[in-house]
Amino acid sequence: MRILHVMAGSSGGGAETAYAELVAAQRLAGVEAYAACRPSNRNDAMRDAGVPVTELPFGGLFDFKTTPALKKLINDIKPDAIISWMNRAAAKMPKNLPCPWIARLGGYYDLKYYPRVDHFVVNAPDIGRWMREQSVADNRITFIPNFAEVPQNVQPAPRPNKFVFLSLARLHENKAIDTLITAFAKVPDAVLWIAGDGPERAKLEQQASDLGIKDRVEFLGWREDRWSLLASCDAFVLSSRHEPFGNSFMQAWAAGKPLVTTASQGPSYYVQDGRNGLLTPIDDSDALAAALNRVMNDADLRRSLAVAGQQAYSQAFDKEAILGQWKDLVESLKKPAH
Repeated sequence: MRILHVMAGSSGGGAETAYAELVAAQRLAGVEAYAACRPSNRNDAMRDAGVPVTELPFGGLFDFKTTPALKKLINDIKPDAIISWMNRAAAKMPKNLPCPWIARLGGYYDLKYYPRVDHFVVNAPDIGRWMREQSVADNRITFIPNFAEVPQNVQPAPRPNKFVFLSLARLHENKAIDTLITAFAKVPDAVLWIAGDGPERAKLEQQASDLGIKDRVEFLGWREDRWSLLASCDAFVLSSRHEPFGNSFMQAWAAGKPLVTTASQGPSYYVQDGRNGLLTPIDDSDALAAALNRVMNDADLRRSLAVAGQQAYSQAFDKEAILGQWKDLVESLKKPAH
């Protein structure tokens, strides 16, 4: 089986991480997976897994290189299917493709970019619901979640001698880091690590300073060592006000960390409040503060949430099962050879 994945995302982010992990895992599982994407540090990990990577600009209106290069790549490798990730990759796809085109959607994207798509893969059930409301036929939508590739022998990152909460998130209003910082001001004697970058960073740093907790809120920037951070922290928090899926909560479960999250679309589908995580209303800083204090002050609760979270991860996000779902889908869509 030969699959070409096309991604035009940024240098860091949840979709970009899921893309690189899936392509590498497929290649290691015996699928001839190929990648076409922008230059990025994550490309080295795909190459290490044996993935042939073609780097293209995926630029704006005056990018006259990407689409012809994709057309040549497709003609050269003759894939059984092409999987595009996000809008810009879809916009650069050549016309008259010789194989099925699968669009993988991780959000509520503008469907004007996908008129020629044969099939859609969504990583969260609510995205599928939304697409059906946009008149996409149910038999053109398949739900396949992400998985987390947990490395072996992770070295924990250096940490302070205090309780450490970790958030892995792009610093964007959808992630509600402002609500998290407001809540954290009511959580004494703890440290909050915020690993991520984005347009809200300066405003969030000022908010932490204004609340007098600048010394306890550490903005770490975008980090490639998320598993080291997860190994070091005591609990994980996802504060999103809008989260179709949420890779980071799944990664926290995989790492065996107790989870505090808001009831956004993705996490609320999987998290059972009080069993495998603490679920709080969106944008309720008081409820979030109470959940953070509760998990910090109750070691038995932390242990039970962590164990149940790992069990939930194993049941819902098993890598081999997910790779099998992708393989079965491509097999079902393959065009017969002439």
